[in-house]
Amino acid sequence: MTPQGMSVDAFNYLIAFTKGHEGYTPFLYNNWPIKNKKKDVTAGVGIAVSDREKAAADPIRTLFRMKGSGAVPSPEQMKKEFDRVNDLPRTPDNLFTDYGDKSPMEIPANIMLSSLLAKMNDCWNQRGVQFPDFAKIQAQAQVALLSFNYGMRLSNRLAMCDAVKAEDFLTASRTCVVTEWDPRKNAAHQRLFDNAGAIMMTSRDLNLLPPITAGFKPPPCPPLPFKLPPLFTLSLKP
Repeated sequence: MTPQGMSVDAFNYLIAFTKGHEGYTPFLYNNWPIKNKKKDVTAGVGIAVSDREKAAADPIRTLFRMKGSGAVPSPEQMKKEFDRVNDLPRTPDNLFTDYGDKSPMEIPANIMLSSLLAKMNDCWNQRGVQFPDFAKIQAQAQVALLSFNYGMRLSNRLAMCDAVKAEDFLTASRTCVVTEWDPRKNAAHQRLFDNAGAIMMTSRDLNLLPPITAGFKPPPCPPLPFKLPPLFTLSLKP
């Protein structure tokens, strides 16, 4: 089920975009120290696991299945794996070896996707009410808003939200950066807002999206059938 006012194509792009930026890893892993100065255990598609008690409780525990048996891990098994991962420093090349291969459990693909869809909709149902005309927002700006809300609630960027409501996508692009996030994710959100602004200033095609490609760091410019105005030509990043 897509958020009200969002097309299936835009939602599918959002899911692919989120997988590309959050990572699609069916095990517990740590972003510390190469991506975060503090220990930062994460699972699935950007699901923060703040401590061993959270790892052992629902709904985190029930996402996982033990390798071989397919059983849901016990709270003690989840705590043990959290402790292992929490103390294991991340290096540029040990994500799928030290974390994935050595994990006694994993999240099945269908459960991970269902969890992502549910969380995306739940986050939006809580915060998206401030956009009563969401269906009239260009699709790339819709994707940027939901992606931002997945990582940090929209209430933390009221200036960005006000800019989107006013179709001032250049301001939205300037105010959407979160310094703690991966610079590539920030650049991708900015590109989406820049693209939306260029489209609304020219064709006003609400549904135009970039092609779905791997990586999304940042997404490519859409294949616009027109010449961009100089302002947005300068703001679009190569």
